[in-house]
Amino acid sequence: MEKYLESSSSDSVSSSEHVEESINNEEKPNELDENAGIDVMSLLDRQILASIKKDFLQWDGQAVPKLEFINLMLHHLPTNLDKIELTIALRELFEQIDVNHDEVMEWEEFSNYIVESGMIKKDRTFLDAIKNYKPQEWMDPIVHKNEIEHLFFLPKLKHLLVMESDSREFKVYDLKQGKFHYLKSVKGHRGAVTAACHAHGMRRVATSANDLTINLWDESSYALQQRISCPTFPLILAWNRRYKTLYSSGTDAIIYAWDLKEGREKMNCIKMWNPFSAEDDKSGHKTVVAALLPIKKMNILVSADLHGNIFLWDMPQNTKRRQLKGQVKGIYSLDWNSEHSCLFSAGLDREAYVWNPYVEKEIFKLSGHNHSLVGVRCVPKTSQVVTGDISGLFRIWDIRTFSTIQTFNIGAKELNCFDITFPDKKIIAGTKRIQIYEYDEPQDRHLVDEGHAICTFYNSLFNTFITVHAKTLKVWNGETGKLQHVFRDIMRGDISCAVLDKYQRKVYVGDSTGRIRAINIKNGAKIKKFSRHKEEVTGLLYWAENRMLISSSWDKKIKIHDDSKINEEDQVRYKIKHQENVNSITLHYTPETPTVGLLASGSDDGIIHITKLVSYRQDAKIETDTSEIKCLLFLNPSLCLASVDADGIISFWVINSSRSTKKPIYKLQNKCDIDESGVCAIKCISYHHPKRYLYTGDEHGILKIYDISHIVDKLANPFMSMTFLTNEEPPLKFFSRSSFMAAKSDNPQVPKINSFRAHKDAINHICLIEEHNLIVTSSFDCNVHIWSEDGTRKGTLILGTDKNWAVKFDVNVKLRNQVIDANTLIRRIVDRKEHISGSSNIADAISELPNAYVNMMRKQGEQNPNASEEEAEKSYDEDNILELIREPTNFASTQNIKSQTQKIALKQNYSSSDLLKPALGKGNDLTSSRSGLQRAGRSVLKLV
Repeated sequence: MEKYLESSSSDSVSSSEHVEESINNEEKPNELDENAGIDVMSLLDRQILASIKKDFLQWDGQAVPKLEFINLMLHHLPTNLDKIELTIALRELFEQIDVNHDEVMEWEEFSNYIVESGMIKKDRTFLDAIKNYKPQEWMDPIVHKNEIEHLFFLPKLKHLLVMESDSREFKVYDLKQGKFHYLKSVKGHRGAVTAACHAHGMRRVATSANDLTINLWDESSYALQQRISCPTFPLILAWNRRYKTLYSSGTDAIIYAWDLKEGREKMNCIKMWNPFSAEDDKSGHKTVVAALLPIKKMNILVSADLHGNIFLWDMPQNTKRRQLKGQVKGIYSLDWNSEHSCLFSAGLDREAYVWNPYVEKEIFKLSGHNHSLVGVRCVPKTSQVVTGDISGLFRIWDIRTFSTIQTFNIGAKELNCFDITFPDKKIIAGTKRIQIYEYDEPQDRHLVDEGHAICTFYNSLFNTFITVHAKTLKVWNGETGKLQHVFRDIMRGDISCAVLDKYQRKVYVGDSTGRIRAINIKNGAKIKKFSRHKEEVTGLLYWAENRMLISSSWDKKIKIHDDSKINEEDQVRYKIKHQENVNSITLHYTPETPTVGLLASGSDDGIIHITKLVSYRQDAKIETDTSEIKCLLFLNPSLCLASVDADGIISFWVINSSRSTKKPIYKLQNKCDIDESGVCAIKCISYHHPKRYLYTGDEHGILKIYDISHIVDKLANPFMSMTFLTNEEPPLKFFSRSSFMAAKSDNPQVPKINSFRAHKDAINHICLIEEHNLIVTSSFDCNVHIWSEDGTRKGTLILGTDKNWAVKFDVNVKLRNQVIDANTLIRRIVDRKEHISGSSNIADAISELPNAYVNMMRKQGEQNPNASEEEAEKSYDEDNILELIREPTNFASTQNIKSQTQKIALKQNYSSSDLLKPALGKGNDLTSSRSGLQRAGRSVLKLV
């Protein structure tokens, strides 16, 4: 963030014009997401939180406004951070916590957010839940004569190498396309095969055996290409592609480096520690090296032995970088998680150890097993770690919290080995046979989810797409189309509908059991519960101006909830009853009258109810000539209402207080593009008022765009009147086209702007991104596509990566606004301080002081206006206080400092010794030096 601003002093900030110019001159960032910038919570510790709590509790009513919250936090957080970037983070944090949008924050709100989000340093929790592994039904076509001793998965080849106990051959399985297929049994060793690795880039597969050889096989045919003789039994193999080096280790505690091109040992092997050598610096292993792991990111080789020692070696020099100490028993397994930069080790201990490669001591132990571990494996590009012990017990861990997600037992007498496959996440266990456990995830990576998206929203605040599914909420990066977060199991039943709030920080969801919740869209936290319906929730609307949540259900009721209330009993303002199930609701309001609204609701009996939300009066109902109302939409800001029936007919109605018949002003029949003679049911509609475009999605996946300007501007316009929206007006009436247009004989057809097949199945939701002229469609075919109006597909939200993603947003606009807002906030804080220090009147200065002591002083003055002379003597000396604020060194004597400090202490119930502490000398005597007086002045200034 510093690159957008010139360096400035702590009390001065560059102007907004300069900030904007700097941003315009910079290159566009690659990606802007909610994780960018400073993580404020990671800067907090117990001591800082205790200080922040004191400041919170000293505020009047303990409610801190936004500006003072930022000022308070800036005071307590490290000063070496970029002030603009930190202010942006603090502003975002305030908005995130202030879900009620009352522009103040209480300590309880702040602390609850920390606890619920689990974001204090090591106590992090995430709702990107790791799902479970389940047994895969698979019949191994090969009968294994002995116990399976070793398993090695080669990810580049998608091959699994299986080695049995005391066997001179190994078996190869092909795992391409997620299926196990037996390839062949490979012979060539004269002893038991014990290790293998893929020499990627050399087109070789290396295996070792107790015949003191390393065999190199062709990676495709497994034909023997070369045999390397070793001075000792190579227990383990590891390949470094960068330096084309094969590492092996064995019983002599030496790590050998092999040149596969030459088929011989390199000169710089890592030797054991020789206690009889005067030149040895005790830097190597003293016993059998049982695990090797190259880490490409750090350019190191990690080795572990049977005494619990772990060494880090620089490659290719093979010189020691560091030794990790803490594990006592033998280590058989090492693995590295690149996402979190953690090293894991496992062996004879019952715990798996977690290491930071830059710290000699372990940072955590994964405890929970009752037997020695067989190994530890990290699932690439995830937060999953798998541990297994000799009893056959597996534990799945979340690295982010170091907590157990799943535990299961394979039901065998003893587990000998296991490995992980990727990207098809499977755990392969070796006992007497091969057992497979697969991860519970969609099989098709070209879909948005296993289940269809009920609806999709674009969140311009975070530049993300939000897809709502029956069991999950998914958040996608708007710049790349990649999946960012998955919030699972947020409702008891299947989610049936959802709506975003005006501020785009909460999403309200309803489910099949009638429950309604507010969810924090950034972290998935459950914010609030609402009064429950008896049947499935069919629709949700959020009326931001009045903080009302409106819900409809198949229990034939509509509830209007007050979002400002906490208790469910106090939330329901009004209930509307229908005779049949309510299928759709829509809200009308205008920018001129945002707090005055109309609610239209349609049900299975074909009746549309119109309710004034100011008076909660059901003014009228439309008895249509259809059996069911499937969808309703007010064409805001006009008073035109569109209704869709089961036969695909869109009827347009106008609502006004004038007198007229209750008939539609226009009807539009959706014809089937596949079968021109038939009709096609419409599943969803949306409206773009500036263009007067109506968008429809039907059961065949056809997206149609109509220009309905003639309907909105001509047929409906004569009946428009905004004066009826008061409590005193008569009930609403509905107009027929004939009442005004009887003399007109022409009835022009509605122009169709475009029509194309967007999906293979029914389109169930349409979302318009008006500022970018994009259309987002969700379908029962489990796809979510982003389109331009000409029918060009710009991108698809899929579990894999859409290589043709062409959705572009100007993230610089958001970044520029953030920097300018932060600059303004800092300027306000600085201006306030300057105003206080330059004030000529103590009342003006005190009125600007943002702290609890001033509030306390005001309260005491109001409570005791007729104070005694003795109490009056304890009041402030206004001139002296102002002088102290302006220039502490103007106090010539220590006695004056002392008397003024005592007055402040008495008035504010503060210890004078605490105030004087900064000015005390070595013998706790008040110093009269310039620096001592300045310290005392600053001490008082911090409190005033």
